[in-house]
Amino acid sequence: GDFVPRVALPYTQTVIRANSDITVTAAPNPSATSDSVTFTATVAAVAPGAGLPTGDVTFTVGATVFTATLDANGVAVAQRNDLTVGVHGVSAAYPGDTNFTEAFVNGADQDVQATLAVFMDGTGAGMLVSEPAGIDCGATCSARFEPSSVVTVTATPLISSTFTGWDGASGGV
Repeated sequence: GDFVPRVALPYTQTVIRANSDITVTAAPNPSATSDSVTFTATVAAVAPGAGLPTGDVTFTVGATVFTATLDANGVAVAQRNDLTVGVHGVSAAYPGDTNFTEAFVNGADQDVQATLAVFMDGTGAGMLVSEPAGIDCGATCSARFEPSSVVTVTATPLISSTFTGWDGASGGV
C-alpha cells in the first residue's frame, strides 16, 4: 500500500474545573444555649464532574464564623456550644480547589432557645406548671422557650405545704 505523509496538527484541549454543590445541616435544631450543635457540610461534584473536592468549608452562623476541613468523603463537621439565644442564619461556603469550583448555600436557620430552670426549695412538695407548656414537674425541671417569651409558672403546693414566693432572675426568656 501507498502511504501519504501527513503533518499532525497541534491539538489543544482545555480542562476546566468541575462544578461543585454544597449542602449544610445543623443538629439539634432547635437547641439551647449550652447545647453542642453539630454543623455538617457536604461538598460534591456536579455531573459530569467526578471525584471529591478537598480543602476547607467556612460556616457562618449569625455573626459566628468558623471553618472545618473536608474529609475523604467530602464532608466537613464542626461543633459549637457558644451560640447565643435567637434565630441565626446558617450558611456554608466552599472556596473551590484545583479541580472544583466554589459553592455557597444558605441552610435552615438555627433556633437557639433560652432554658428556664425552676426548682422548689424547702420541705414542702407540689407541682410547677408553665404557660406556655413546657414545665410540668415536681421539685426540679427545665424547658426551652423562644427568645422574649413570656412564661408564667404556677406553683401548686400539696395540702400540707405552703408556697411562699419566687426568687432568682426573671429575665432572659
